[in-house]
Amino acid sequence: MSSAKTAKTTQNAPANATATAPSPPSLSAEVIAQNEDLRNEILVRLPIESLMRFQSVSKPWLVHITSPNFSRSREAFYKGSISGLIMKRASPLASVRGAPEFDFFNLGGKRSAVSSRAPFNSPLTLTKTGDSAIGILQSTSGLLLCTRILNESYIHSPVVPREHYIYNPATKKYTELPPNISPYSTLMGFNLAFDPSQSPYYKVVCICNDKMRDPKKHWIEIYSSETRRWRPSTTGTFRTKRFTVQFDGGVYWNGAIHWFSTNGTLFYFKIDDERMRRRRMAPMTRKSRPYPSKRYRYFGESGGRMHLVDHIEDGDSPYFDVFEMAEDYSGWNPKFRVDLSVLRGRSGGEVPEEFVYFVVSVVRCEPEEESFIVLQLLDEAVRYNFKTKAIDKIYGAEERSLDLTWYLMLSCFAELVAWPDDIHQYVETLAAV
Repeated sequence: MSSAKTAKTTQNAPANATATAPSPPSLSAEVIAQNEDLRNEILVRLPIESLMRFQSVSKPWLVHITSPNFSRSREAFYKGSISGLIMKRASPLASVRGAPEFDFFNLGGKRSAVSSRAPFNSPLTLTKTGDSAIGILQSTSGLLLCTRILNESYIHSPVVPREHYIYNPATKKYTELPPNISPYSTLMGFNLAFDPSQSPYYKVVCICNDKMRDPKKHWIEIYSSETRRWRPSTTGTFRTKRFTVQFDGGVYWNGAIHWFSTNGTLFYFKIDDERMRRRRMAPMTRKSRPYPSKRYRYFGESGGRMHLVDHIEDGDSPYFDVFEMAEDYSGWNPKFRVDLSVLRGRSGGEVPEEFVYFVVSVVRCEPEEESFIVLQLLDEAVRYNFKTKAIDKIYGAEERSLDLTWYLMLSCFAELVAWPDDIHQYVETLAAV
């Protein structure tokens, strides 16, 4: 009763009467909306799912969230914090035939702005492809380079006709790449180059050759998201030995795309000057020797660093090292050491030779003390912290995405076999495709 009476008194008060009116509830929202710096500080901390919804608040918010400057601010704030691993389900049959399916394993912890949910449903399909599933060649700074095989087989072969897409799982946007300049050439590999801290645009590098005339002679074509066109690279042609380099889905680092040949030669294509370089890498340890035909246990990028784990011939070795490439390409330097005695403890003290574990991924973090390696054991995958040697289980045999038995069968070809390439680190990004 008293509140109603008060309201009536206020309503009938003279126009020149002095009264303290309560602040309108929308005042804070108006302050945020009008202060771009404050708005940016708030929005940059939100999950991408929330940002997608906030684009409909108003046109200024839409312009702000979709601007390249905001995307760069968010990338710098999180410094490429990894969300998780996208892992293709591997088995003898799935590797040869059938639609690829993927699992997602969260590595981002409970950080509020890094989603722990799978970035897409498996199998991965796009509107353009309908019910036809596609595979993943590469993951770079949150964008996926995807491929769709245009027949029933899913063998990664340059002679199989393919369509290619750039897909952003966070925004659910994708674009189909147009055909190459040389549609009748053999397409040896597609590779994605993207660094949002340098440019909002990405490039796709295609390695081509003419297998009928000279299969050892290659040339390069480049697609730019800025021009939406392919063009021939200024690098001219280069040569490799047959069947020594897999040019699909290379490692993008330091402004270049990298590939390892089976004879230990590092090929890398610099994006800025469009030059193909090569460097013969010496064995890194006394236990390591170059095989006639060799693949490495692990070769990848994380946190702005490129890493390599060499084959380990001594099954009784108490450790193995993770190497880091110097920025001037002067060589591989030992960066981290993995204590295998900790793994032996989880395996009941008995460790078979050579194939007791696989290196799944090396993850660099800020601060560096939080960096870790993901290893696949016989019945589980674990996260091993380089500094503390702490081990956390990621998933067990009942959740296993990878058919380990299939790779164990190949143990007699240890110099040829490494962990499969269908494992990708994933980070969230607002980058346009």
